[in-house]
This record gives sequence, structure tokens and C-alpha cells, in this order.
Amino acid sequence: MIIGLFLIVFITGADSFIISPLLPAIANDFSISISRAAFSITIYALCYACGSPFLGPLGDRLNRKALLKVGILVFLVGSFLCALANSISMFYIFRAIAGLGAALTLPNVWATIGAYFNGKRLNTVMGIVMSGLSLSIAVGVPIGTTLSQISDWHMAFWGSGLVTLIAFAVLLIVVPSMPIVNTKRSAYFASFKQLAKAPKAIYALLINFVWMFGFYSIYTFLGTFITQTFHLNTGQTGYVFIAYGLSNFAASFFGGEVTTRLGAKKSVILNGLLSVGFVLGLSIFQQALIVTILFFGIASPCPGIWGNGINDLYR
Repeated sequence: MIIGLFLIVFITGADSFIISPLLPAIANDFSISISRAAFSITIYALCYACGSPFLGPLGDRLNRKALLKVGILVFLVGSFLCALANSISMFYIFRAIAGLGAALTLPNVWATIGAYFNGKRLNTVMGIVMSGLSLSIAVGVPIGTTLSQISDWHMAFWGSGLVTLIAFAVLLIVVPSMPIVNTKRSAYFASFKQLAKAPKAIYALLINFVWMFGFYSIYTFLGTFITQTFHLNTGQTGYVFIAYGLSNFAASFFGGEVTTRLGAKKSVILNGLLSVGFVLGLSIFQQALIVTILFFGIASPCPGIWGNGINDLYR
């Protein structure tokens, strides 16, 4: 079951993170600016951000496995359509579809983990499954950029779609059918009322919002920065992300244990401060590729451990 959920997170992460190194190629293909190409990330994120709060609670009233299947299928359709996009307008629409698929899928992954595990084991499993996002950067992004370099950027989304099919097959086999938590119609709205009465969760959400705002502000244009600063092609840029992804993967995989030992609050504060150091260091030593890769390797564990700490704060 953990393997199945890990694969789901891996493929949704790969599809999300691969955009950064592909932005120059997409902008060039559609003869648009980098900023216009980056708007596809905004659209995906908005659909995910707006869809998750409303689609996620459906897991309390409907079978979560069924919701996971629907979510992955919608995500799959969005990925394949992105591979077929021949205009930036169509690409925007197809990224929106993929974002809605992710909005239905990922919240139910975390809810499934919360329903089946508890205590220290919950932190461990959460860390393992979250590490799928990091591994998607270390493995999925380089593979996608390599395919893009061999053919064009569309090939990266064909590859994403094929891996999504594999994840879907694994889901059908290993994730059990989950009982409905609450069949009452009022249960859907009750979840929002419960959140409103939990100040601790609200503060954690606000902290996470600020964190992710900063993280994606940098990550979105990281591929463009590397390509233009060090004059690398799309494939070579993807390889730079390996250092970032592997370090983040290790941190996420073992982050549950770190969070358990340090405590959620200390974990979040420590990794937030380290991330500030990473951003400042990157701005100072931005002309040296080896230093940039070194900063990736040292500072990239922060998001993984941070994520585990934030998830613990929610509870």
C-alpha cells in the first residue's frame, strides 16, 4: 500500500516539477516570453489550490480508492493532452486539467495515510510517501529533460503519462477499498467548520502558504536560471536537479524520524532558517556551477523535513 501511494506521489511530483527546466524550450517553441510560459505553472497551482479544499473532503463521504482512481485518470488525461498541445492557450487548459486531477488525488493520499497509521509510524510512513516528491526531482526531472532533448518538450509529457498508467495499475492492485467515514450529507460542510475552530491548523496552513510561496517563486525559474547562467541545454539542466532531488529524497524518507526527535515546531524553525541561508548563498555565488550544485545538495533536505514538520503541526 505504501509503495502504491509512493508511486502516485512520485508521478504527480514529476509532472509538476519537470516544468521548471522545460520553460525555455516551451517559450521558444511557442515564440513567447519565459514569463508567459511560466503562467502555465500558475494555472496548474491555482487549480490545485482551489480544487483541493473542496475535492479533498469528498474522501470522508466517498470511497477513497474510487476517488484516487478518478483523480489519477483526470491527471493522466491532462498529461497526455499536454503532450499534444500545439498552442500556449491549449497548454494552459491542459495544465488546468492536470491540476484538478492532482487536487483530487493528493489530499486523499494524505488522508489515507492518516486513516491507516498513527503515532511514530504515521510520521515514518508520511516521510516515506512524501519522499516520492523528492525522488521525482532526482529521477523524473532528468529523465523528462533527457527525453525532451532527444525529441522535444512534448516527449516529457508522453513519458509522464506512461508512468502514470503504471502507477494507476499498481493502485488497483495494492491499495485496498476504503470504507466511507461519514455518509451524512452535512459531513462535507462539517469538515470546514471543524477547520475553522482549529486555530493551530489555520496557523500551520498560513506558515505553509508563505513557505510554498517562497519555494515555488525560486523553483519555477530555477531551470531558466541554470540554463541561461551556465549555458546548458535542457538535458544538462535536468541533470543538475539530481543533486537537489536525491538530497531532498533522503531528508523526506528519514524526515519523519527527525520530526519525531526534534518536535514539529523546532523542525520547522530550523529548516526555515537553513532555507534562508540557501537562498542568500545562491544569490552570492550564482556564477559558479559547482557551488550552485553544492548548495542544492546541502540545502535541499530542508523542504523534505519541513514538510514532515508542517504535517505534524496540522495534527
